[in-house]
Amino acid sequence: MRVLLVEDEVQLAGVISDGLAEHGVTADVEHDGPAGLWRAREGSYDVIVLDIMVPGMNGYQICRALRQDEDWTPILMLTAKDSEGVVLAVTARRRTYRRPAGERIG
Repeated sequence: MRVLLVEDEVQLAGVISDGLAEHGVTADVEHDGPAGLWRAREGSYDVIVLDIMVPGMNGYQICRALRQDEDWTPILMLTAKDSEGVVLAVTARRRTYRRPAGERIG
């Protein structure tokens, strides 16, 4: 399995990448939005993991650009934000949103 991880916090990206590697998953890592979008367009990935708050171009914008390109690679969005992420993720044309267990919306 091949994963693209777009995460600006270098230490966190390393932890995630190392964890994936322990399970035999290859992860390419980018630390800003424009580089992440370029890598997503140039590579072939089974899944893309996007931090919402990356510099240069946020995760929603990357997702929207890929969907406009008709790239339907599954995307997992990471966030420390509250439930406003539901609305923004849907606006970015993600196919699904699964909220964490126990999270209340509204």
